[in-house]
Amino acid sequence: MQEYWQKVHERALARMAAVIGEEVADDPSAVTLALAFAMKNKSCMDAAKMICAVGDWKWARHEIEAHRAHA
Repeated sequence: MQEYWQKVHERALARMAAVIGEEVADDPSAVTLALAFAMKNKSCMDAAKMICAVGDWKWARHEIEAHRAHA
């Protein structure tokens, strides 16, 4: 299960990068800045894609941490 969430996590970061056109660091503040950038400077569709990717990224981080805590 850990591998699944790691893939979700990596894909979410890749999707965010695709929306804004540059790599997004795996850090909450960097993700927040990337989301704000997309919402201000990109289309509504791109902003929606970014919101979905951020949601997946957050969920995956929580799942990965939960699996580590129970390992």
